[in-house]
Amino acid sequence: MAKRRMLSIDFCESDHFYMLSPVTRMLYVHFILNADDDGFVDKWRTVMRCARIEKKFYKPLVDQEYVIEINEGLILITHWHRHNTIRADRYVATAYAKALRGFSVNEEKRYIKASENVLVAQRDPQIREDKSITDKSRSDKTRVEKEKKSDFTTNNQTFIHTSAASQDKLKDEALSFFDSKDESLSDERLIIALKAAIGLYFIKKYQSLESKKFIEYYEKRDWVADYERITSDNYKYYVDKWMKERVL
Repeated sequence: MAKRRMLSIDFCESDHFYMLSPVTRMLYVHFILNADDDGFVDKWRTVMRCARIEKKFYKPLVDQEYVIEINEGLILITHWHRHNTIRADRYVATAYAKALRGFSVNEEKRYIKASENVLVAQRDPQIREDKSITDKSRSDKTRVEKEKKSDFTTNNQTFIHTSAASQDKLKDEALSFFDSKDESLSDERLIIALKAAIGLYFIKKYQSLESKKFIEYYEKRDWVADYERITSDNYKYYVDKWMKERVL
């Protein structure tokens, strides 16, 4: 294993990384130092014992996808290639080649499971359909994409959606609260509407279900971000900012 490892300053200085506790951030650095040239750490429990770090500080790294648990004894650094680029003449292939075949590296230099490549392709604006695809093929593709949009839960508010039309309807219902001039409308009802709009925006733009983490973060801050309150006018800006920082 190499004796030197790199850390991306953009990644480690991001707001999202600073949301982790100091002990969890330190543990992440120790994992980077002990990873092989593909980002696998096969002695993460030993690392924790040597650093005298309790397991409760490890859990946020898994929950927030900083590391991927392969099995009880093996983890993979999700953003390994964001930190390290190893010259071919110095690269030593991992002993866990079989596990590595189950992942690929997306355009954000993030490990993703092979099955997630479809969602990445849907987000990439540079990917174009072959003009030779028939109308029937396009129709089948649209139907499959709609079927992939399953039930999702946003802070105990569950929305069942089977088509883009039903998503638009939910969004219209949510945003109707924002457009209301009824001064008696409760703050609680407005917050429910805001959560619904945020959840739908995560799905429609990013095919992501991470809205729960976003909502939990800003609920703890009374919906205040950058010294202004999150509203129907600016929530998309903060969602986009959040997703950008997630992949740094």
